[in-house]
Amino acid sequence: MTRGNPFADHPQLRTIWPAEFAVIAEEAAQEAVAQMPLGDIGGLYLVMKDGQVIGITGFFYVESVDEPYLRWHGIVPAERRNGYARLALGLVVERIKAKIPHAKGLTELVPQTQTAYGAGIGKHFAALGFEKSGELETYYWSPYAWQPIRLDIQRFAG
Repeated sequence: MTRGNPFADHPQLRTIWPAEFAVIAEEAAQEAVAQMPLGDIGGLYLVMKDGQVIGITGFFYVESVDEPYLRWHGIVPAERRNGYARLALGLVVERIKAKIPHAKGLTELVPQTQTAYGAGIGKHFAALGFEKSGELETYYWSPYAWQPIRLDIQRFAG
């Protein structure tokens, strides 16, 4: 993904998260695409199956290039429970290892909502191998606290 708005180009991506989070994911993707001409933003990738977009993923940097963050990683509801999230994560990990050979971990932020989504997303990432990492974080753009979780990419078996 190198230009445009992936959510406008592939509206099915808006079904991955509840509406309040889909808006944030779309804004973040647009910001990432806008930043691409300015330098290395990590990566933003569409997940494809049989020529159709079924998800989006990637990684970005916060404090250190050595410890990237997972970028809004999700699969459309109709394609869930088929292993595509794990496969896509494996490809992200491969890209990180190729780009940053000394990288050790990959961090994700999980919203702490009292909803089925909030409970399910934590379990989903735990099943992928992520573990709690640090204290809850708050951001001006969200009414929820976010739990950092981390994947040891040296041990990840996609």
